[in-house]
Amino acid sequence: MATRILSAREMKAEGQAIKARFKTTLGIEYLDKLPATIPPGKALVHNNVRPTRQLGLRGFRAWLVDPDDDRQSRRVVCDCGWAPELGKHYRLTR
Repeated sequence: MATRILSAREMKAEGQAIKARFKTTLGIEYLDKLPATIPPGKALVHNNVRPTRQLGLRGFRAWLVDPDDDRQSRRVVCDCGWAPELGKHYRLTR
């Protein structure tokens, strides 16, 4: 099977399509950077990798979800100290 090399524009479009599928199927809106504030009606969640200020570093990911969306039921309030300016946030349990 031949491998097709994508242009930068195609790669960006593919990444956006993947994010849209995650949002639709899982209710997850992955973040590329920290927002200045958490939008109303959303909750900030991160995975159980050691937090870093730079999203994506060492596998650290963060995303926004609807607070009452039960598809993310494995989350607990987190007290790790990451991004204190954003207030309460959650992490996934193992």
